[in-house]
Amino acid sequence: MANSRTHDRSISLATVPYALAAVWLTGNHGYGVVSAITFLWSGLYLSPDLDIRSDPFKRWGLLKWYWLPYQKLIPHRSIWSHGPIIGSQLRILYLAVPWCLAFTAMGFGNVLASHLIHYSDLCLSAAIACEASALVHLFMDWIN
Repeated sequence: MANSRTHDRSISLATVPYALAAVWLTGNHGYGVVSAITFLWSGLYLSPDLDIRSDPFKRWGLLKWYWLPYQKLIPHRSIWSHGPIIGSQLRILYLAVPWCLAFTAMGFGNVLASHLIHYSDLCLSAAIACEASALVHLFMDWIN
């Protein structure tokens, strides 16, 4: 299993090639920027290792308390945290659902929904970038 420094370095080194691939595949520089930012941010902040008191957990600073229930519910290195697709999408949902509920409670549900629909291609690009960074993490665990 790779340590935090190895994970951070691998995510950092893979960010530019990932962004270039996103631009090449989509023909859109905006997707490359969104993909690069999401890939790097999710690798550093939405890591599969949020299921323990890891460096990604500590990076949340004063907001790290938010991940404590996640750590209690999700066993370390289980399919729910380190599983391809399942792990990263569960972390995205864990992060997004309370915000969506709050916006809906404040009466902005329709605005949020229309923005998600209007920008669905960017949302999909961001979700793919999040998954790709998780796969880099899993690959580094596997080879170490």
